[in-house]
Amino acid sequence: MARGLKINIRKQAIGSFFEWDKLDCAVGGANQALSTKLHQQTRKAIAKRQPALMTVIRKFNSYCERLEGLYDPSWGVPLPAPLPTKLADL
Repeated sequence: MARGLKINIRKQAIGSFFEWDKLDCAVGGANQALSTKLHQQTRKAIAKRQPALMTVIRKFNSYCERLEGLYDPSWGVPLPAPLPTKLADL
């Protein structure tokens, strides 16, 4: 279950990072600047997807905490590490 959540987080985060990269190109003028309409649509898409990404990250972190409470060191299985809640730290 933790693996599935982490895969979902990775997909959503990568999509968000591509959108941020698109905005950075518009600001920095790299390659070709975005038009104002496309810039607004990209900002809106980022704002729309961020709450869903944060919800999945919080769910994964609560799952990690629950696993830590149930963990027995004799099992020899590594525990998943919680993810940062700041998107810039991902």
